[in-house]
Amino acid sequence: MSTTENFLIQHNDKKVHITIKQKEYEISAHFSMSDSKRYLAELVKDNDYKRAIAVIVHDKLNRDYGKECPLLQDVIDTDDDAYSNYIFTVVETSRELQKIFDVIDDGSSIRQRFSIAYKVYMDRLGEQLINAVRPALEDYNRLVKNIDFSGLHKLQEIANKVQPVLLDAMEGINRTTQMIAIAVQPFQQIAASIAEAVSKISIPTISQEEKERWEESYKKWGEIGWPVLPNAPFNFFKEFPANQKTANKLAMQYCNTKSMNELFEELHKQYIKKSDLNSAIFCYKSKQYKACALMIFCLIDSKMIKLQPKNKRREVGLRATRKLNAQLDGKLSKKHFFIVALYHINLMNCLGTYFAGGNNFVKEPDTINRNFVDHGMNVRAVRKRDCIQLFITLYNLLEFLPS
Repeated sequence: MSTTENFLIQHNDKKVHITIKQKEYEISAHFSMSDSKRYLAELVKDNDYKRAIAVIVHDKLNRDYGKECPLLQDVIDTDDDAYSNYIFTVVETSRELQKIFDVIDDGSSIRQRFSIAYKVYMDRLGEQLINAVRPALEDYNRLVKNIDFSGLHKLQEIANKVQPVLLDAMEGINRTTQMIAIAVQPFQQIAASIAEAVSKISIPTISQEEKERWEESYKKWGEIGWPVLPNAPFNFFKEFPANQKTANKLAMQYCNTKSMNELFEELHKQYIKKSDLNSAIFCYKSKQYKACALMIFCLIDSKMIKLQPKNKRREVGLRATRKLNAQLDGKLSKKHFFIVALYHINLMNCLGTYFAGGNNFVKEPDTINRNFVDHGMNVRAVRKRDCIQLFITLYNLLEFLPS
């Protein structure tokens, strides 16, 4: 059986050319999880393989060319040859997808071949996930067989809220969807974000050395202030770049205006003080980044304070982060919930970096620090990137916490 690593679609920075109505355009060949979700939804809706891939290409054209973007119908009507470069480049990013694509009769049109190959690919990926999850799930069931979960009546509401990307993407592939839904249900009962975590990263049986490498990478990203990015590819955080400058450049690719507006919409669905959130968003869009950062710090601090018992001294800042870490660590065992543990490691390192002590304000860190900003000791201006990191961290924190 193919390993899960073979299934992963690697991040692809390539650009390809496509000609529509005798005009040549350049588009990104990266096929993201958002693209996958949209593509499969289009296939399920109309079973129109020409339209499905045209919608993805049109989205990319619209993002890059705006008003100069051709009409969707023109993209649909473009002949198959025009799609060859794009489809071949997408296919070659996954060994398993390439293998499936190659055995399909090349007498079919290239768009039809891709639709068949991608459906089979996603079906097999679902089976891989189920097989990978099953051992941990069996261990988990043995551990919690005496726990009464009757109080978790809000399970379905939570599941609807987080909208796991992979489960949505497999809508219409009934057998695979049902298997995954059954497999992840107990995880949802313990951590509201587990389904989303499973959808973002595969859960292979990996060596201890590789586990440690993944953990170290997620930790390092957190130490430079980067939380797990909601719309990045499966394995984006698997490796840490050569330096922080490269890491910032790579991460910012997934933080454009459209991505941030989508994040703001998701934050509005969370149980959070909306007036403060709206103020933070307003400041961000008005380029008042210091005011924005202070508002987000207040929202994060507030959530961590409210988690602590009222009848005891409730900590703030770094001490609150340590309490939150201990609280979550008890729920998210690395042995049984490795993927969630990676998100936990990253989140705690982000918060630890933001709320680190000021050390008498001798040297300001490159990553935003609540103490320097809050006490007016920051020399470096608060940047747009700082606010982006804080918004995403707030979102990830809220996904971990009970509503």
